[in-house]
Amino acid sequence: MSKIKTNASMTSFIDYWDIVIEQWLQNNFNSPELNEQFEYAQAMGISDQNRLPEPYWGNPGNCSFAMMTYNPGPCSDSRHNYRFCQDSSYSMINEIKKSKYSDFAKSFPLLRDLKPTENWFSDSIGRAWWQHHKKKWIDDLFGARGSEKLPFAMEICAWHSSYWKGINNKDFNRFNPLITDRVYNAFIESIKQSDLKVGLAFGKRIGRDLLDRYVNIQNLKFINKGINYNLYSTGTHYIINYWDDKNHRNKYPKNAKEIIDILKTIKTLKSHTNHQLPPIS
Repeated sequence: MSKIKTNASMTSFIDYWDIVIEQWLQNNFNSPELNEQFEYAQAMGISDQNRLPEPYWGNPGNCSFAMMTYNPGPCSDSRHNYRFCQDSSYSMINEIKKSKYSDFAKSFPLLRDLKPTENWFSDSIGRAWWQHHKKKWIDDLFGARGSEKLPFAMEICAWHSSYWKGINNKDFNRFNPLITDRVYNAFIESIKQSDLKVGLAFGKRIGRDLLDRYVNIQNLKFINKGINYNLYSTGTHYIINYWDDKNHRNKYPKNAKEIIDILKTIKTLKSHTNHQLPPIS
């Protein structure tokens, strides 16, 4: 299989998660990487580590854009990602055991069309959710420009849960190296390597829990029919934080136009002198 083309920072991120998931599959609870992740998940209020962690999907070195959400949601997809499922001859876990997580994740099977040999994955609940909530606006955002690339999507926390507690100051200080290296820096690097050059972060708490701690919020806020957007600047790249006005949840666009309108506005800002701008006209 071809290797993901990335710089050293992203290679470290990918290798780290291949190690964590390999150790999880082998029930190696003495692994320092796996123990670190278990402690992090528990601090985030996530007690069930029997579901396959999903830290990211896609290829950070060859993506249309980079996006971030809190963590994988609740999951009853037992055949595909539950450690103790007996009916797992054709499952996500079984497929990853053949090689490693990055080989399975980089082609983004949650979004792309499945090959005939991959029909076993067609009943995945996680895939059905992505197809219903995200596929259309993602396809429209870059598909209209003739791009066949898929996005790179990563999580603040890789473990499944029905609720995101968030990162308080105590937890942030405790897990600062992990959050900085394995989350924030990886997200910024994926934005740099994406075609869009602008990151998308879904859910208001990503701003509060993560972005506010690292980057400057711009004097710009969009409100359009109950949807909110905050704009952050790293100094060279912008990040759009997007959420539902009613409950601050990680609401997703109904169509690509919602994102494109913001991107067009970004290109009019005086502050964009040193920024990489999106190829949106």
